[in-house]
Amino acid sequence: MIDEPDHPVEYGSLASMLLTMAEAYRRKIFFLDQDGYLDEDSEAFLSLGEELNQDVSWWTDSIG
Repeated sequence: MIDEPDHPVEYGSLASMLLTMAEAYRRKIFFLDQDGYLDEDSEAFLSLGEELNQDVSWWTDSIG
């Protein structure tokens, strides 16, 4: 959040962030719920983030 003093790095680059998001849509981790709102499978997204961003400790250290 903006109010927090520390902002951990979640992606090594803008390209890796966009690739992670695109892959989440491709794998249907992001989807429209029954009311038409964007939703996500949080556990699957955490696994995907760890898979695709192994060089960023936020993904590998935060899971568990």
